[in-house]
Amino acid sequence: MAEASQDSINVVLLDADEQFRTLMAHHITTAWPEAEIESLASLGDMDEAANPHCFVLDHMTLQQAANSADAQIWFRAAAAIASSPCIVIADPSDELLAVRYMKGGAKDFLPKRLLKHDLIVTSISECLEYYSSADPNSDESDEQEPVIEPPISRKDPEKAVAERPGSTAKQDQATTDKPDGATGETQDPASNKQDPAAEKLKEKKATKPKSKSRPDAGKSKSDALRGGPSIDGYRIINPIGKGGVASVCLAYSEKLGHDVALKVLRVSKSNAANKLYERFEQEYRLVSTIDSQSVVKTYDFGRTKKEVFIALEYFPGGDLRTRMREPLSIEESVAFLQKIATALQELHALKILHRDLKPANVMLREDNSIALIDFGMAKQLQSTENLTLPGTVHGTPHYLSPEQAKGKVVDERSDIYSLGIMFFEMLERKKPYTSKNALEVCMAHISDPVPKLASHNADHQLILDWMMAKDIEERCPNVEELLGMLKSKGVNPDI
Repeated sequence: MAEASQDSINVVLLDADEQFRTLMAHHITTAWPEAEIESLASLGDMDEAANPHCFVLDHMTLQQAANSADAQIWFRAAAAIASSPCIVIADPSDELLAVRYMKGGAKDFLPKRLLKHDLIVTSISECLEYYSSADPNSDESDEQEPVIEPPISRKDPEKAVAERPGSTAKQDQATTDKPDGATGETQDPASNKQDPAAEKLKEKKATKPKSKSRPDAGKSKSDALRGGPSIDGYRIINPIGKGGVASVCLAYSEKLGHDVALKVLRVSKSNAANKLYERFEQEYRLVSTIDSQSVVKTYDFGRTKKEVFIALEYFPGGDLRTRMREPLSIEESVAFLQKIATALQELHALKILHRDLKPANVMLREDNSIALIDFGMAKQLQSTENLTLPGTVHGTPHYLSPEQAKGKVVDERSDIYSLGIMFFEMLERKKPYTSKNALEVCMAHISDPVPKLASHNADHQLILDWMMAKDIEERCPNVEELLGMLKSKGVNPDI
């Protein structure tokens, strides 16, 4: 087995549905920007010498190949698939199907209708860890602790997938929404015995010590947070959340004498360490050059043997997403629009695009001001660095601009569109375009009309139409003009 590259990963996607392959490629390249993806519609297209880091295989496409008359194609493809870890996806799915694939050697089985970004990234990450550990020439540290996670439930595979560990970061400091992990107990139908992995995880949770307060915590809590970061100069207090490639912890900085948010990337060959490290460092360099109250403060950047970390400003007040769980008045919604637009004005003046604007990336301070966070997707318009591939889709599906959804080059007007989506959501308490399928959401951004506001919000339809115009040439050209219109309406940003 070939050694996993530090610069890129190789994934083979097999699915007769071209749109689904495009969606999967979007999720993978968002987590691993330099990923090399081979997109196949049938087994007959597969190279028998293929040896990727991971296969993602659709059950129906496999079934069609198995039922075909060309056994030679099936045999050659099966030999290639056996060389690397694979994930099987299915729709519809059932208990027996999951058991058969898992017993047959699949590393994971995922029902299509439950697929979300974090779940996809977690599953592929596990395949990459397996790929690296199976390499006899790998120099990955033997001291690295294995991840113990219960297998997919034999009783209800879809419920087990929905309850897999992996929670959203409240600030990323935040990524995508995902239910809190619930391990539960699994049963093997053959032996009717408790699954050892689930039992082991249960024992691990039972012995985990409670959090201690700071700064009187004494020694670091890293030992208590098993598998979490251990960074000199920081006392880990609590995990805040975990995304596809990074996690965030609340920590006490001994140097600064106050709490910080530690954004941590775990380094290994299996997560394309070099490129991810470069993106992490680029995010720190970018944010640290911005002297603005509208942007998260950065305090430190460093690397240990196992982690790369950024120490950031901590926001006890949480994010706008959390605030929006309680209804916002029209006045509050417009005030937030003005504050975020002002923050964007400062970014755009520095030729910086955020490219992932959403409520979870807008943090609230106690003085009623806001700060933008999560610049992992951000880009300097005049930068010579290029850590992304042409045609790659970046951002969160519900807040993508039409040009982002198409994988095209973007400018300041893309951030304005995303802000328009947020404005609609604040006013109407719902997202403008929804679907269980992220690809359908992307297509709605491209082709569906701008949504209509309810009658009590109708006074703001004109500005929403301007911000969310599908034709970029008809959209609000810059934030200055947007702020000018808001000023003419007498917006009070202190609400």
